[in-house]
Amino acid sequence: MIPLTESQFQKRVIAACLKEEGCHAIRIARMWAVMGGIPDLYIKHPSYPAVWLELKVNHKTGLNLDVPLSPLQRHFIRREKGAGGHAGWAMLQQTSQTWALYIGNRSETMAVPNKINKFSSLGKRVEINILQILEAIVNG
Repeated sequence: MIPLTESQFQKRVIAACLKEEGCHAIRIARMWAVMGGIPDLYIKHPSYPAVWLELKVNHKTGLNLDVPLSPLQRHFIRREKGAGGHAGWAMLQQTSQTWALYIGNRSETMAVPNKINKFSSLGKRVEINILQILEAIVNG
């Protein structure tokens, strides 16, 4: 199984967004790299409010569900939600032969299935469902 980088994960999420009519995504990390804590993507879909999304890839095999959010990223998620906005994270977790996707809308740094996030087993192919991500962040 070929490992994905965070940049490749970002590109896949953007591509999934662009497949949905009326959806657009802006890759913030490239534009505002000097401002720590700003999530990687800003996504807007006609059926959902705007979402700030931080993306992570975890290549440690086994059950390691620590989401490596920086203190500034956790602060941003808390503040955005506190202001009535929508922010969260999505993490690809590599197991020995498959990928799993965890999605959370809280600033905690531990991904616990069915507690603070949504979980999806992706198998060997990483196919991103942007609506699943937006649903989990907005209504999770």
